Amino acid sequence: MIGVVATLDGLASVGERRVPLHRIDWAAACWAALAKPWFFSGAYLNRLALVPESRSAIALVQPGYAVATTSYLAPHLSGRPMLIFPAAADEDLGTLERRRGINLLLLNPQEPGWASESTLQRSLLEQARRRGWTCRIWPRGLQLCRRQT
Repeated sequence: MIGVVATLDGLASVGERRVPLHRIDWAAACWAALAKPWFFSGAYLNRLALVPESRSAIALVQPGYAVATTSYLAPHLSGRPMLIFPAAADEDLGTLERRRGINLLLLNPQEPGWASESTLQRSLLEQARRRGWTCRIWPRGLQLCRRQT
C-alpha cells in the first residue's frame, strides 16, 4: 500500500508540465492493482445466468433468518442476525444450528463460491433433508432449505 501511495505521490511532481511515459505506466499499473478490472470480466460474468433464480430465492429469505450461503449471495443478505459461508470446519449441520443458530441454507453446490466446496454444500443440504427441513431446488442448482420451527 505504501508503494502505491508513493507512486501516486511521485506522479504529482512539482514543476513538470509533461508527464513522462514511465509515470503513465506506473499510474496504469496502480489503477489495475487497485481496481481489479479482471473481477468484472471473468469470475462473475459466468454467474449472470443465476441472477433470476438468486433473486427468487433471496425474496424467500425473511430478515430474521440466520443464513449459511455462498460468497456471491452474501452481500444481498447482509443485515441478518447471522450470515456465514460454510467452510470445512462447518461439516455438521447440527453444529451450525447449535453454535451459530443457522436455520436457513441458501447454497449452490455447482457454484460453491469463495471459501466453500461443492462436497461440503451437498453434505449440508442432504443433512437438512434428513432432518426434515423444507427444501426448494432451482434448475441451475441453487437450493434453499429452511428448518421447520
